[in-house]
Amino acid sequence: MICPGCEYDLGNKKLCSKCGYDSRINDKSKKISAIFYNKGLNLIKNGCISQGIKLLEKSVEFDKKNITARNLLGLGYIYLGRAGDALKHWVISVHMRKENNLANEYIEDAQKNKAKLAKYDEAITMYNEALAYIKEKNEDMSIIRIKKAINLSENFLEAHKLLVLCYIIQGNYEKAMYSLDRAMKLDYNNEDLINYYKILNPESTIVKKNSMTEKQKIQKVYMKPKVNTSVNKRKLVKSMSILFGVVFVAVILASMLFGTIFSRELNKIKEDNKKYIIEIAEYEAKVQQMKAETDALKERVGLLQDEKSSTDQVKFLNQADELYKNGNVEQAAIKIKLISKSDLDTNLKVKYDEIYNNTIPTVAKTYYTKAKEFYDSAKYEDAVINFEKSFNYSMSEIFSDDALYYAGLSYEKKGDKDKALESMNAIIKDYKDSDKYEKASLKKTELEK
Repeated sequence: MICPGCEYDLGNKKLCSKCGYDSRINDKSKKISAIFYNKGLNLIKNGCISQGIKLLEKSVEFDKKNITARNLLGLGYIYLGRAGDALKHWVISVHMRKENNLANEYIEDAQKNKAKLAKYDEAITMYNEALAYIKEKNEDMSIIRIKKAINLSENFLEAHKLLVLCYIIQGNYEKAMYSLDRAMKLDYNNEDLINYYKILNPESTIVKKNSMTEKQKIQKVYMKPKVNTSVNKRKLVKSMSILFGVVFVAVILASMLFGTIFSRELNKIKEDNKKYIIEIAEYEAKVQQMKAETDALKERVGLLQDEKSSTDQVKFLNQADELYKNGNVEQAAIKIKLISKSDLDTNLKVKYDEIYNNTIPTVAKTYYTKAKEFYDSAKYEDAVINFEKSFNYSMSEIFSDDALYYAGLSYEKKGDKDKALESMNAIIKDYKDSDKYEKASLKKTELEK
């Protein structure tokens, strides 16, 4: 196994002796990524595209090499008219794995249809111009640009959402509701669209006890038929069907509702809606700021993991020194393993060498001796555990090749030929001058039969 942190060959170990990376963390990240992928896939199958995309993005964050999640994320982006984001993830996917990767077909299809890609690009240009007009408080020009964007890319969800928002700002609630209906055909469970629905239907926020929640009411109108679980993900974009008849009824009901809304306190509703829109914009700005701060913190954490501060190094060294003087050799060895010698001053390096040479080899030898005793007593499980502990402290001692050889024999006795073979390969690779080199070569040949 290769260490994800420094690409050092871990062999059969879980903890990297070179950089201290614990591969169990990597295993846990992959499991979390798989959970997010399964939840995201389920949401997309049931028409909750935006929510599904968010979970797939989390899946990729936890495991960048989750090819399946990355490919499905691209399909979700394509469905919502975000071709650029889709292609970005597919290109990364192909870079990670060139063979047996559906992303190759997706990219090839996109390249064959350059005219459609050009339309996507033009739609994004129109959308950006619409945003600029909104900043200038020119909603009319913004609406013209948005409509052009939608004509170029009819599934461009962000453009649909912006059109609804423009009509709400203008107070044109009928057109806002009509545009909202069209947007919800694409992604009925989108949080922004649900917020706009509440703005346009202020009375509907009063929910009686034991009645459906607001979200359930909306979903009842816009819910898509459940997709067959055997749907081929490669055809996902083409398979998203909508119940247009139900939506048409929803438009009629909405229009009837408007007759009541417009007849009562229209001005007050308009003012309340504008305040709500401003609150949404402020909230979204805060979310973006928090995301930027989070990204910066993640980057900082990564840097801190790569290099420990000199203050911590000195602290660990002093702790190791005190433990060693008090006779706690193994605890001192644990502390000394946390220190990067290159970060220390010249004077402190002398102290580091003294503690290291008097603790690390001793502890490694102690565990090797225990392991060999277990091996001689045919207690191979205990032998493997103690050989591993010996390796974690040092693999450069005079007995390290013996430890690796007997660890391999212990794995063989346990019936784990793969790990036994790993041990023999490690001897052949790293201990060519060892008296166990020839034995390891013969044992490798025997294990490979």
